[in-house]
Amino acid sequence: MRITYAGYILVVDDDIDFLTPANKILTAKGFSVVLARSIAEAEKLLGPKPDMIVLRDKGLKETGLDGLAFLTAIQQNLATALIPVIIVFNFMDREKDCEVDAMISKALRAGASSVLVKPRKKIAYTNFISSELLVLINRIFDNQKDGSPTREE
Repeated sequence: MRITYAGYILVVDDDIDFLTPANKILTAKGFSVVLARSIAEAEKLLGPKPDMIVLRDKGLKETGLDGLAFLTAIQQNLATALIPVIIVFNFMDREKDCEVDAMISKALRAGASSVLVKPRKKIAYTNFISSELLVLINRIFDNQKDGSPTREE
């Protein structure tokens, strides 16, 4: 049984080592995937409304917007406000637990559907995408009444 989706998942991250396996794994699971390496690129891709956005939290500041500011802009626009957004944090060892908790709370208050923390080591990206990210994407789609996947034999 193959799963197909009406739209696409927009994955926004400036880390090609994350984008490449994300594209490969999600496409293999039946998703249409569009990749953006910047907020500016992602803004242009919001015209044909995606089914979901996977967005890196920070480090995408070339337009003056980081991932959380972009999430806020998405939430304030009636045309895009209902798009589920998963924020993927990339914390460093030096950040304290209270800072991590504060950023996760901030993302959820801003309207993120869910929050994940990207592994520190790039070698773990494939496992992270295959397990945590893919499971979360499927759970969000399963919970949606409209725009959920259709199954083909």
